[in-house]
Amino acid sequence: MGPDLALQSAAIAEPPEAVDLYDRDFVAWCLATGEALRRGRFEELDIENLIDEVEAMAKSQVHALDSSLQVLLLLFLNRQFQPGERSSSWESAIVSQRGRIQGRLEDSPSLRGGMELRLDRSYQIARHKAALETGTPIEDFPSSCPYTVEQILDDQALPE
Repeated sequence: MGPDLALQSAAIAEPPEAVDLYDRDFVAWCLATGEALRRGRFEELDIENLIDEVEAMAKSQVHALDSSLQVLLLLFLNRQFQPGERSSSWESAIVSQRGRIQGRLEDSPSLRGGMELRLDRSYQIARHKAALETGTPIEDFPSSCPYTVEQILDDQALPE
């Protein structure tokens, strides 16, 4: 097979766009998708996977917020129920988690809409962790979140 015939065979084969780049190389798929969007070549887009990834990005932000809330609430419970154990590292961790939460809410204000529900769910996880970490019976911690969203976000508010 001469070089011309090899080129013709390659041209007849599936075009690279038809190959499922998403499953083969996610980073390459992201870069190719970004380039297609930037250049307005919408016919090259893998719409189904693009939709999934955009929705996954939103879910990732919600999970990150929930994770920061859980850590902050655990710190609050430890501070409140173990006053003898208070340390500057706890205070520093509280400042750090609050900053993460506030940053996410500034970047995505729509996350604020479900804060009450997120706070309650995150509190239940933090409550279980606090019981495990402290050896304190879970019943000794309030069954519902004793902190408000305002307290969570207020740089000056600390549980006593």
